[in-house]
Amino acid sequence: MKTLRDFLDLVVYSPFYVIKAIWIQLIVLASMFVLGALIFIHYQGLDPLSALLGAVSTITTIGLYAPNIVIMPALEKVLLIAGIIVSVGSAASLLQATFTAAMKRELLTQTLATRKINRMKNHVIVVGYKFLVNM
Repeated sequence: MKTLRDFLDLVVYSPFYVIKAIWIQLIVLASMFVLGALIFIHYQGLDPLSALLGAVSTITTIGLYAPNIVIMPALEKVLLIAGIIVSVGSAASLLQATFTAAMKRELLTQTLATRKINRMKNHVIVVGYKFLVNM
């Protein structure tokens, strides 16, 4: 039972540990996709799913949906430019934070050890006193 809990901590808690480190970047990136979709819904008259596809395509620079930028209203251009800049910055920050959280194994190990200690009940810690005698 003890090793099963340790295994579940590693398998279940570890991904949440990484997500805990990057949740702000995930929210910013998701909101940029939604904002882009809202821009396409408003200015291009697309249905929500097509608008979301267009936003994801535009922000990730895949280019599946490319409206005619020559006839695009200036405000739509400015909003899309801002959205793309914020999204690219957020994606870069997301990758950096993900790698940092994944590489800092010491923090994860310490967190898992703390979780294990918090589950302990009715334990006795035995400490020698020899170092006190030599003082």
